[in-house]
Amino acid sequence: MAQEISNPITGYFIEDNAEESGEDSDDATDSDDMLWLSYKEMNSADNCFAAFHKAKSLKGSLKSIQTWLKVSVEGSFHLSDQWWEMNILRTSKFRNVYFPKDKFALSYRLRNDAKVSLCGLVDLFFTKIEKTTQKSECHRSPNTLFYDGREKFSKYIREMKMEGKLNFDNLGQTLQECLDTLSEEDQESFGQFIEQVWESDEMRFVTTAQHHPDVLQYGAQLFPGHFLSLLKLSDDRLGRLVNAIRKEPVTLGFKALMKVKCDILGCETNLKALDLSGLGVKLSRRDRDSLRIYEKLKEVTRDAGHTGVLYTDLVQMLDATINNWEDCMDFLQMYNIVKKIREGANTVVYLYNLWHAERKIAKGINNLILSNNERPWKLDVDWERDVFTTIKEDPDQWRAAQLIADQPVVAISGKGGCGKTHVVTSTITAAKENGTGCCKDKNFDCIVTNDGGNSTGCCKDKNLDCNVIDEEHFVVQSKCKVPKSLTEYVLLTAPTGKAANLLGRRAGKEAYTLHQIIFTYRMKKEWPHNHIKILVVDECSLVAVTTFSVLLDILLNNSQLQKIILLGDVRQLPSIEPGNFLADVFDVLLKIGCATELKTNHRAESELIIENATKISNRQKPTFDRERKFVWCNVPEAENGNNEYASQDILEVVKSLLDTEYLKSDVTSQFVSFTRSMVEAINDICCNKYSKHRIRDEKKKLLFQKGDKVCFSKNGWIRLFVENGDDLVPAMEENKTETDSNNKKPKTLRLCNGEIYFITQVKEINDMRYLQLSEDNDIKNSSNFWVSFQELRRECRLMHAWARTIHTYQVNIIIVKDFLQCYADLKLKRWARTIHTYQVNIIIVKDFLQCDVCLVPYENDLPSVMVTIVACLENIAFSTSISTWDFNQL
Repeated sequence: MAQEISNPITGYFIEDNAEESGEDSDDATDSDDMLWLSYKEMNSADNCFAAFHKAKSLKGSLKSIQTWLKVSVEGSFHLSDQWWEMNILRTSKFRNVYFPKDKFALSYRLRNDAKVSLCGLVDLFFTKIEKTTQKSECHRSPNTLFYDGREKFSKYIREMKMEGKLNFDNLGQTLQECLDTLSEEDQESFGQFIEQVWESDEMRFVTTAQHHPDVLQYGAQLFPGHFLSLLKLSDDRLGRLVNAIRKEPVTLGFKALMKVKCDILGCETNLKALDLSGLGVKLSRRDRDSLRIYEKLKEVTRDAGHTGVLYTDLVQMLDATINNWEDCMDFLQMYNIVKKIREGANTVVYLYNLWHAERKIAKGINNLILSNNERPWKLDVDWERDVFTTIKEDPDQWRAAQLIADQPVVAISGKGGCGKTHVVTSTITAAKENGTGCCKDKNFDCIVTNDGGNSTGCCKDKNLDCNVIDEEHFVVQSKCKVPKSLTEYVLLTAPTGKAANLLGRRAGKEAYTLHQIIFTYRMKKEWPHNHIKILVVDECSLVAVTTFSVLLDILLNNSQLQKIILLGDVRQLPSIEPGNFLADVFDVLLKIGCATELKTNHRAESELIIENATKISNRQKPTFDRERKFVWCNVPEAENGNNEYASQDILEVVKSLLDTEYLKSDVTSQFVSFTRSMVEAINDICCNKYSKHRIRDEKKKLLFQKGDKVCFSKNGWIRLFVENGDDLVPAMEENKTETDSNNKKPKTLRLCNGEIYFITQVKEINDMRYLQLSEDNDIKNSSNFWVSFQELRRECRLMHAWARTIHTYQVNIIIVKDFLQCYADLKLKRWARTIHTYQVNIIIVKDFLQCDVCLVPYENDLPSVMVTIVACLENIAFSTSISTWDFNQL
């Protein structure tokens, strides 16, 4: 089909006054995008990874270059400076404002009309670069080097009478000519100015537009989230991308093909975008059918949670639209896009990246067990400590503690209140260091022991004399850190920032998200976790197989990992991403005695919650009992059959609940929803109830005042401030030694997505706004702290928190529509910090409850791979002959 165009408008963008626009959105990078890369891809992603960037939402006008007429527009625009010509190919109109009809409707071009020179757009271009360089230099003084260079260049333009003649086509040549006219002393500084110009993102965008206009024309249509990253890639990669656009557009629809043919990682488009852009007409029938199969497979795995789909089911879903199944499957398998596996009487089709991730997990666990079998490494635990008195009273906890001490891979399942974290932290804290760690390297193993604080190293290599260690090997060996206690060998992790914080507080040690560990490896030359021997992963039910696969690969290749402890609840719904990591691994490890379940709930007040969690896991209806604080608030089904969540009936129920006694305090209650629109509606009602104001002002900007309940939608580090009379000054870290007195660093605090605070005080000093945050809305609480409002919004994305989306919350009053998905999360650790009486209120249409508790189990390949490993392990009874088993047989 030809390119689809509907009510197009073209021109350059003029933004409305930022103060009047009322917009709160910022440019953002989706850091999780890197997690879709494998360990191997991550190591080679320095210059070819196209990261995801969320374009800033803007309001303004589009002024036509031909007619100079202006129309009001609003949308997420990538290139909004006046030297870019923007083409909105498909628009919708509301109240005389034009909006892009879809996210694939934008196209760009570098302006080359006479107004570029006459209006001095190159000067604006330099201003943009100067602001960007100042912003990137974090609180430094103004960039004097850039300012001086710009002044010299402006003087040269005036002397050469080039006002009104400078444009982007002659900019590079004019800069060089200016450099040639300067003295030798000035040439050095001006050369640095030119270097800053050429190294800026803005200049890179311009040169890409000049050399590869097709990328500007089609990039935003095909890859709207990765467009800006694509513009910064090398000319060679952009040339390959242009070739794919012109001759082989099927390449653009598959990440695997983008990697092979364009050397670009992390992005792909879809069939709809190809058709809308007009490139769909270049697709052959096989290419179009292959894209349909791939997109249907992604859709099913995303919606149903499977990593694979029965081939017969896939054929049934698409049979009417696919011409030649065999030809398409051969094409998809040839480029490792899908994997077709025969399993018994059935054939299953897997997305290759998910299949490969499950294989890597199984192989990693297998290798860890093999390594421990050849060289056992156990924890020497002092079982006579007082902490084990209560643990021994619970047979399940006592069994779990012994597994942690003895086995290389342990999975512990249990609902909230069963004491999983307590057992792990107690066992590790009571352990003495009595083992050795192995730092893996391609050529040798670095064996590090800890003996009275003195470290020793030796080299084990078949090709090296162990008595002779050359300088190169010694340098690598010396990088192995030798902590002084066992707890320093432990890496505490969780899938979310809030879960990691809770785990760290209980263990008395810093904990990290899985994403943090992966990204510190990606971004830091000296990885701080290369000494790790024990990996603890909490809330494993929320961990995606792709994420854990990458993490495990990194640790096995770059640390001394010898023990993995997995904590979670196998009956909890899995990660929203495909796969069922914890349940799959737990079932298999249980067969070889490396897993256990804690069955005793030590929180009697949440007994019915635990009972209902079990029922839902078995796809049975829960029990509602008002006396036992588990209440069903029925919502009548809409007369027109439309059961959309954002109904007025739900909001009316919310208002009525706010008048009840148990919702008198917003400190001990929490609303949870699935859609942002409903979250905002409930927040507005609660804000009016508890803080006596609306959540937005007359300009539609979010309004934060004293007493507001707030949270963060992004993990971030912020500076802390302390009161100094009537002023607030940055808090500084305490000096450990006298020599550090002149090197004080600002004290910072990491705030995590999902954490909830209250604004107890607000101060405005010298046009700067500061907030005092408290966990319990108590102004006298000693743990309260002051932060900059602007910094908090920028680094952590401040939001109101009476209502939250279901992904992150800590509650004792729940208001939701979709009972099943809510209740899966009720079993999380977020109950661990609630106190007094628990009450759960479920707002749901009756018919939804019937269908929501009936889910089809996930179809994954990890169990079958793990079972194969277990069969081999059981047959050889953990003998040393296991080393002869070939994992490649899987």
